[in-house]
Amino acid sequence: MRIIIIGGGASGLIAAISQKMKHPGDDVLVIDRSNKISKKTFASGNGRCNLGNLNIKDNSYNAVLAKRTVTKENVKSLISFYEDLGILIKAEGDLLYPYSLSSETYVSQLVNKAGALGVNFLINEEVVDYTNKVVITTSKTLNYDKLIIATGGKSQEKFGSNGKMFDILTNHGYEINPLIPGLCPIKTKEDTSSISGQRVKCEVTLSYNEERYFEEGEVLFKDDGLSGIVIFNISSIIARNRKDYDYKISLNLFKDYDEVSLLSKFRKLNDSNNNFIYGVFHKKIADYILRLCKISPKNKYSLYEIEKIISTSRNLEFTYKSNYGFDDSQVTIGGLKLEEINLRMESRKEKNIYFIGEVLDVDGLCGGFNLMWAALSALKVE
Repeated sequence: MRIIIIGGGASGLIAAISQKMKHPGDDVLVIDRSNKISKKTFASGNGRCNLGNLNIKDNSYNAVLAKRTVTKENVKSLISFYEDLGILIKAEGDLLYPYSLSSETYVSQLVNKAGALGVNFLINEEVVDYTNKVVITTSKTLNYDKLIIATGGKSQEKFGSNGKMFDILTNHGYEINPLIPGLCPIKTKEDTSSISGQRVKCEVTLSYNEERYFEEGEVLFKDDGLSGIVIFNISSIIARNRKDYDYKISLNLFKDYDEVSLLSKFRKLNDSNNNFIYGVFHKKIADYILRLCKISPKNKYSLYEIEKIISTSRNLEFTYKSNYGFDDSQVTIGGLKLEEINLRMESRKEKNIYFIGEVLDVDGLCGGFNLMWAALSALKVE
């Protein structure tokens, strides 16, 4: 039997290894449009390769299929699978990494194992279509018995995914949910250019339609909005809604203090007669807060002004405008509708066609959830 896998990212690479281990006599070929296998994985976790997360929550994924696939038991099995391939896994809190803390060693081990098993690779080759039993690339026609599509979404084309497979699938009669950039910075209606480049650790609240989402983390201010892991997660939650709500994002810069204790602290600092707010925040942040409060900088503030500074800094509010584009996103919201496949990841329309990873309408939050889905969906293919 000949198995062709379209896409050499994490999902496609693991599928190739898994298929070859299950069926050593089969001919397994991975086709990738890039000049390097698993380019996107190299960037995972800022090069440290965040492979998974032990703290799986209800909102970690958008889809029931993912929640049923990425269970604690299956994550344990995935760790064993990696160790069978010679990749030692370590946990930093709930986050899972290769012990080397290196995406390069992780990918190299997978590629080496695939090669040792006899998996073949065809790189720099783009698939333009497929028919019954034949894959058509820019320069070849290749016969197959089983076809696994692992082309990813549309995010960060420089790493390989360009979204063209969705056009091919549409022509084959598949339904595709609209593609939206996820896990990316957001643009705000407020002008943040004066604090661009500044970072704050805070509690972040997303509010919309009587719903609330809370997360703690670091926020980076950009020329036109907000960034940071917590903001990436918020961008995906907003994109999943696909509704034009009035989204508000509030930053509490003093999550460790209640208002009473903070007022006591600030009143004491204020007694220094030395414009205490510049000793609390970076000057750019301090000036931004004072402008919002309509207070001029001064050596000593009135009680009313201190209370206003506290109120503003505990609820620094921004109005959502839009997500950044696909080039700045880590994951694509949308994709092939899950109704198009069965629980074995096989197409309901075409026999011996399978879909895994991000090409499906499955997305996870930051923290290794997307790589876990990529791997475990690949292992589901029989």
